Amino acid sequence: MSSRSRVAILAFALCTTAAACEGRRPDLVAPHRATASIEALLGPGDTQAIESADVTAADVTAPDVAPSDIATGGQASGHTDTFATPTQNVFEQRYSFNARSVGAYPAARGEFEAHSRRFTGEAVVIHAEVTCMAIVGSQAYIGARITKATVDQVEQPNAPGVALVFNVRDNGEGDGVADDASLFYLGYTSEIAYCNSRPLIPVMRPSTNANVQVRPE
Repeated sequence: MSSRSRVAILAFALCTTAAACEGRRPDLVAPHRATASIEALLGPGDTQAIESADVTAADVTAPDVAPSDIATGGQASGHTDTFATPTQNVFEQRYSFNARSVGAYPAARGEFEAHSRRFTGEAVVIHAEVTCMAIVGSQAYIGARITKATVDQVEQPNAPGVALVFNVRDNGEGDGVADDASLFYLGYTSEIAYCNSRPLIPVMRPSTNANVQVRPE
């Protein structure tokens, strides 16, 4: 996989389809590749791999979910603290978010802020506004649009408006319980397509310092 096709980033977070508004499961949508390079959006060296291999539509297609298992609305919030790998150039990613369903599914509103440190030393800070959310059980798929991003406190002028997506799982409360969280991914041109399709990326991992709440309604 080339560096230009490896894209996942950290960060601190719709609109609708007719099928979703009628309560039917939306058609699955293959991921939309961002047309602009992530290097141009957030600076050289900011591309990060989701996985070690190329991602295909077959890899990301969501498993079948009964329409009754997809909540028509809800809310999710919390914070995560996740370590990644040199392959992803993510030493540590901390983000906080809140999201609440509004209007027709899967539209949502909320805020997102992330602070991350690369293995190469740069500090990345991202602010975004949540635009969509889909909840299946205790897992939330969330999409947002960047409003501001800085690398080593230098504002990135091409970042506002870029779609980012992530997903989290609330595994309950209690000592020793770790919630799951993914890194952020910038490879979609449409975060709404992500919320509708609920693919298997970005991959979640246990986050022992996370505190995530997902509440379907």
